[in-house]
Amino acid sequence: MIRVSVTDIDQYRYYRDSEDMELGTLLSRLRKEEEKSQAMLQGIAFHEVLEKLEPCELDFIEHGGFRFRFDLDGEISIPKIRELKAEKEYQVNGETVVLVGKVDAISGFTVRDYKLTKIIDAENYTDSLQWRCYLDMFGGKKFIYDVFQGYEEARTGDIVIKDFQSFPFFDYPDMKSDINTALNGFVEFAKTHLPERFI
Repeated sequence: MIRVSVTDIDQYRYYRDSEDMELGTLLSRLRKEEEKSQAMLQGIAFHEVLEKLEPCELDFIEHGGFRFRFDLDGEISIPKIRELKAEKEYQVNGETVVLVGKVDAISGFTVRDYKLTKIIDAENYTDSLQWRCYLDMFGGKKFIYDVFQGYEEARTGDIVIKDFQSFPFFDYPDMKSDINTALNGFVEFAKTHLPERFI
């Protein structure tokens, strides 16, 4: 048996499909050995803000050593159910894979994930396994990435949120097959590079 997080699967997909990540970097991330960058720390703090946010008009908020300033007009959907964990077992070539994950928010059959980025690019999310896995794990029909564009203002050090876009994705007939194919690839990779993962 092997326990795998949804983040692990997506990191492996990115490594496999692009030339931007070296094997050593991937293994450091999968083993949680990589130091968190400033951008990662900002993203974590921003997630925590949205996790605890109640309906309000928001100009700025401080959290995690960062001050986030909202310089945009619009409504952000914050469902009542947030940070929900799930586990699901998959059988992959005779191996039991326990896939674990935590969604940012869920409402009915709609699952949401929040992202903070410097550049909004919808193509970054199309091939992701994250939305596929979460739809299958939570029995969802629609997955929405709520993507916030932010930059660090040199004068104040504020993280200025200047844009916000939503990208929806939907379940499809072959989705489970695609997930199983991805899990199979990760299991074979782990047998060589992460033998400590197997219980």
